[in-house]
Amino acid sequence: MNRLEIVRRRLKKIEKKEKKWVERALKKDREPWYDKFTSKIPKAVESKLQLAFSKGFELLFFKGSKLLAKTYPKETIHQEYKISNFAFEVKGTKKSFKKIVNRARRAQITNTALLAVEGFGMGITGMGIPDIPVFLALLLKGIYEIASCFGCDFESRNESYFILILMEIAVLNGKEKITANQMVDEYINRMVCGEMKDYDFNEQLNRTAGVYATNTLFLKFLQGAPIIGVVGGLYNPVFYRRIAQYARIKYEKRYLLQKTIELKNA
Repeated sequence: MNRLEIVRRRLKKIEKKEKKWVERALKKDREPWYDKFTSKIPKAVESKLQLAFSKGFELLFFKGSKLLAKTYPKETIHQEYKISNFAFEVKGTKKSFKKIVNRARRAQITNTALLAVEGFGMGITGMGIPDIPVFLALLLKGIYEIASCFGCDFESRNESYFILILMEIAVLNGKEKITANQMVDEYINRMVCGEMKDYDFNEQLNRTAGVYATNTLFLKFLQGAPIIGVVGGLYNPVFYRRIAQYARIKYEKRYLLQKTIELKNA
């Protein structure tokens, strides 16, 4: 089996996986009790939460990326990627490609455990809104690590925009997720074909912050209460897993589409 055939087969598998992910999203929607409960939370709390997410994203994307890169072995992961990618180009075997995928899977497992510890610690002390910068930093660390596994430089503006839309869409519910997922595919096609256009980064940042404020309102409100806040805090790793699974699917799909173009032009 030649390299192009291996890539095409893997691409079909990842597209099937993505299809199942979308089908699950159609079945999932916020429970009626969630909206009923959150409607009773003061609007001032929701506004404060959205502001906290906006400020957190802004701080991390504009000033924190390089610091977050020091919290995991970025260079080691890049070297592993280069070796595995080169091995695939030379040998054309599934084994060398699977090393890239398995490294991203291990990164997700490690960071899920880290979010569980962080959520428990913040929850038991009743820190809801103060938890947001730490929560976001760990989310981004996890996504940056997945991006690095597929050889992507997350410090570029286009990559930061891509990460923001991944983070937004991963936590959407119902039909809106399908339309948004198609938008991500269009963005990926532009990236692999080198046809990027200008996007409003700040607008996307605020939109993602708004989605996170809406989807974590109940949990962060609950997390603000000592002891019982553990329940809200322990949702952090569940939230991260949703994002990481989607990020892995999209980064792998992007890698495979890029490889398809390269092999066709070789």
